[in-house]
Amino acid sequence: MKKLLLVLSFTSVLTACGDIESDVTSIAEDYCMAIKQKDWKDAKELATSDVLRNRENMFEQNMGKYSQLFASQNCDVTNIESQSETYHSVYFGGSKLDSVEIEWDKRKEQFFVVSDAFKNDLKLY
Repeated sequence: MKKLLLVLSFTSVLTACGDIESDVTSIAEDYCMAIKQKDWKDAKELATSDVLRNRENMFEQNMGKYSQLFASQNCDVTNIESQSETYHSVYFGGSKLDSVEIEWDKRKEQFFVVSDAFKNDLKLY
């Protein structure tokens, strides 16, 4: 009986980890697509206000170039590095320069993008 309980506990831990990875992947991809399409309303639901404000300012400072550069942004998640159950680095398109940091917000009980970085950002200036 103890072995069965241990196996069930281990299975539930693995299931929870899979759900977290799925949630993190979904948030990262949705956020990337929102900024790629300049859909600030959708991005607002996925990121902290500071991150979104910075992203909108980058767009407003150079709208044409931003639109051109981000039109081809790869939003496919290729790697997730989990520092803990509540903090994850997510990488897009196989590049270490295209990433978001995602953290669990205890108060709102959901994950949020707390920082982003894209190699296209470097091309804006």
